[in-house]
Amino acid sequence: MEHEKNFVLSRIQQLLNERDWTIYRLAKESGMAYSSLNNIFVRNTIPSVITLEKICDGLQITLSQFFD
Repeated sequence: MEHEKNFVLSRIQQLLNERDWTIYRLAKESGMAYSSLNNIFVRNTIPSVITLEKICDGLQITLSQFFD
């Protein structure tokens, strides 16, 4: 479980870095509350599948591309 958590959070951060985006920008692009996204990182939790889909929509990638 710890490995999956680290992978998901690291992958989100990697995608943000590639785009030179902040969590705030991701929140705007994905239509999510900044606090919700920030809490994922602060609390070091795995986002739900629904949340991950919203994140991917904001990044304009598919879930499949996220896990590639």
